[in-house]
Amino acid sequence: MSESWTTIGTGGAAFPLTRLSLLLRAADSNPDARRQALDVLCGAYWKPLYAFLRAHGRADAAAKDLVQGFYVEMLEKGHLARFDPARGRFRTYLLACLKGHVGDQLDREHAQRRGGGLARVPLDDQAASTGPTPEQAYDRAWALAVLDRAFERWKDGLKAQGKERWVPLVDLLKQHGYGGLPPVVDLARTLGVTEAQVRHFLHREAKRRLREEVLGEVREGTPSDQEAEEERAYLMTCVADSKGRGR
Repeated sequence: MSESWTTIGTGGAAFPLTRLSLLLRAADSNPDARRQALDVLCGAYWKPLYAFLRAHGRADAAAKDLVQGFYVEMLEKGHLARFDPARGRFRTYLLACLKGHVGDQLDREHAQRRGGGLARVPLDDQAASTGPTPEQAYDRAWALAVLDRAFERWKDGLKAQGKERWVPLVDLLKQHGYGGLPPVVDLARTLGVTEAQVRHFLHREAKRRLREEVLGEVREGTPSDQEAEEERAYLMTCVADSKGRGR
């Protein structure tokens, strides 16, 4: 995609304050609560849905307009309240709803042109491309967004525990991973800790905490703990694949 990521819906760090269960309850409440739910959804899922539409060939502005209209329809027609966490993954449900929304939009455009040659092109029929399929683009954007939120939750937890000194190391892990870190001796000097403490943080605490934070992000969008673990493993595969292609 030629354009950089859309700047709409970048408030991902605030998403953990309103979990999916609260969001679903808000969908059936008063207009202000529904607007809050819309804001939460925009922050958490805008980029994945936008990525899906862009990978399907939609222009930047058209993709943004479609996602915006989709969110409004989700809340106005109660689609959000009909999601049942016991029956499947939220990200899968959301993408299916988007496909239906875009199909309806194409049908309306076709009707307005009175058969003027505008064909209804199913979203599953992507033209041949060397890039990822729309579904792959959606999953990768979703995975990166979840991982970003997990890192933010991790840093918030460190600050709450009075462990702010480790936040710069978490930022380095987020940006570069283990392969891009400076030598342990340099990290220890910068952070004001011992080399042994750095090694313990990297090889024990960091891997455990990141796994827990990612699981916390995906658990409420899956029907069981087992599927949450499967979702976490799939997410890490998507992240690795996105880095291989370039984020």
